[in-house]
Amino acid sequence: PLHISHISPHLLRPVARRGPHIKPKLTAASSLARDPVAAMSRFGSLIVNLALRGGRSAKGVSCTTRFTATNGRFFSAAADGEYDLAVIGGGPGGYVASIKAAQMGLKTVCIEKRGTLGGTCLNVGCIPSKALLNNSYLYHQAKSDFASRGINVENVSLDLKKMMNAKDTSVGQLTGGIEMLLKKNKVDYVKGHGKLEGTTSISVDLSEGGQKSLSAKNIMLATGSEVSPFPGVEIDEKEIISSTGALKLEKVPEKMVVIGAGVIGLELGSVWERLGAKVTVVEFMDSIGGLGIDAEVSKTFQRILKKQGLTFKMKTKVLGVEKKAGGGVAVNVEAAAGGKAETLDADVVLVCIGRRPYTESLGLDKVGVEMGPKGKVKVNGSFQTNVPNIYAIGDIIDGPMLAHKAEDEGVLCVEAIKGAHVHLDYNLVPSVVYTHPEVAWVGKTEEALKAEGVEYKKGNFPFMANSRAKTNVDTDGFVKVMTDAKTDKILGVHIINSQAGELIGEACLAMEYGASSEDIARVCHAHPTLSEALKGACQQTATGKSINFKRRRSEADRHQQVHQLLSGAAPTAPELRRLAMAPVRRMSRGSPMSGDAAPSLRAVVPLRCGSAKVQEGGDRCPLASWRSGRRRRYWGARRSSRRAVLLRVRCDWSGDDDEEMRRRSSLISQSEGALRGEW
Repeated sequence: PLHISHISPHLLRPVARRGPHIKPKLTAASSLARDPVAAMSRFGSLIVNLALRGGRSAKGVSCTTRFTATNGRFFSAAADGEYDLAVIGGGPGGYVASIKAAQMGLKTVCIEKRGTLGGTCLNVGCIPSKALLNNSYLYHQAKSDFASRGINVENVSLDLKKMMNAKDTSVGQLTGGIEMLLKKNKVDYVKGHGKLEGTTSISVDLSEGGQKSLSAKNIMLATGSEVSPFPGVEIDEKEIISSTGALKLEKVPEKMVVIGAGVIGLELGSVWERLGAKVTVVEFMDSIGGLGIDAEVSKTFQRILKKQGLTFKMKTKVLGVEKKAGGGVAVNVEAAAGGKAETLDADVVLVCIGRRPYTESLGLDKVGVEMGPKGKVKVNGSFQTNVPNIYAIGDIIDGPMLAHKAEDEGVLCVEAIKGAHVHLDYNLVPSVVYTHPEVAWVGKTEEALKAEGVEYKKGNFPFMANSRAKTNVDTDGFVKVMTDAKTDKILGVHIINSQAGELIGEACLAMEYGASSEDIARVCHAHPTLSEALKGACQQTATGKSINFKRRRSEADRHQQVHQLLSGAAPTAPELRRLAMAPVRRMSRGSPMSGDAAPSLRAVVPLRCGSAKVQEGGDRCPLASWRSGRRRRYWGARRSSRRAVLLRVRCDWSGDDDEEMRRRSSLISQSEGALRGEW
């Protein structure tokens, strides 16, 4: 092919005399004359070939040279066999980066050792697991849910082999589609294990045998991750399996133990529980869902999964896994804090304790690529390593190990190679757990905001109040939105729902553009849709009220009111009435407000407009409040047990003098902390 710089603009002038039917060609020609590189990227070979083929210059000079630049791509390699970019790894990050590079005019080669493109995600991860999650849920519905919907199905049975074939068909179609995309975009594809021999040279151990040497101006590492091994446990993918083995079991185990309650463990555990296995999940931490999940969401999520049949052993550590002589596996566990050991029997043990970067046998030490903690490659904001022409993306660098994060990094890395200034906000990378219901979130958790000292507002909207969820008879979960208390900018969105993974996209877009909760609350959402729940949560956050749901006051609200009373803030009459109607809370034994100290305590918290007396609970503890000048009495709970004392706050508007109020204030100083923490 003729290099673009060899084309003289005067060769394009005859095109102008060919008439209006070739307007697109004229546009391409004039653009080529002004800015050849930009024109080729925009119009590609088809229009330019038509514009140049057989044309004659104004001086009558024949122009018969045919110029080819398919899809706007031109080769600027200095010598045969040298590439502008070599990508090691054909997973979500690698193949996307390869296609983007070719589209931006770089001569590109993609090296993948698996033999099929798509990486872990497409071959033994995201895609096959979603196929099994969907089909196992349909099977579960047919057995357990159809009858309640008026659909009578008899003799429902499982054909596991056919279900696995359906999964494999989906995977095969998608891997083949990616290979076709590389071919269409003129990306060279080499099957084999690539490793660095120098800063610009790569040797490939070909899958079919032999070796091949490649030279590239720039090299991108996109080798992904692998299953983290469990110390002392050997995975055979038959009885002791990883996520890979869990996708190809030949029969449904009677008992399955899942080690790790993260995303992968919960998804695959759900699959086999629906298909008939009794699944026990062992987790070292005190919550499920892995890193980044909101605590309130995690608790609700665990409660829903327990109702579905999963058994959880939280704050439990695994001491060892042993195969039994007669078949089966024994899992030895004990409480994480120490205690009596216990043995769990299982037919299959699924080990899901995470993944680690795959950086072995890549020759990184040979060229001096700097490594970070946990085997990850250190990069700057442009994904560049300490070796200027070597870049890294995906699971081998910092950030969540997610396919969509790797894809975005691949595109941005190529743009950085071409000279652009790039940035990826990792706080806005969404996470999804594809169980039923799904769990999705983006942004900060409530715990993170508290730890950072950020003042925030929170709005919750349950799907029980959503019309579409009601009609679907699928009302589990809620939407939780948190915003900055001053600016109303959205800081985090968390969703539990069967379509949470689809709903989170709106939140990602809103947060990317710095939207407030009021912005979403004022956007017209189609009715009836599940997305209206996000609107309802934003209404709650922005205005304190949502149209379709009246939120009950939470314990946190009552705690805040008591805190205001203790701090001396003057409450309004409605606040006092709400506090008066709050349920009695129990004080733990050993606090300054319980035990022997409680009967002698008659303390008053000073207020600017009166006082609040704290009284010991009795058979019936009267609670008085004032409303419109009339005194009303409310009755407390029955006598408390010996281990706890029930307390009530009584509002007294008699107007004590300053000396008496100071005396009573000193009495409560020792228990003020207990009140703040225990209400």
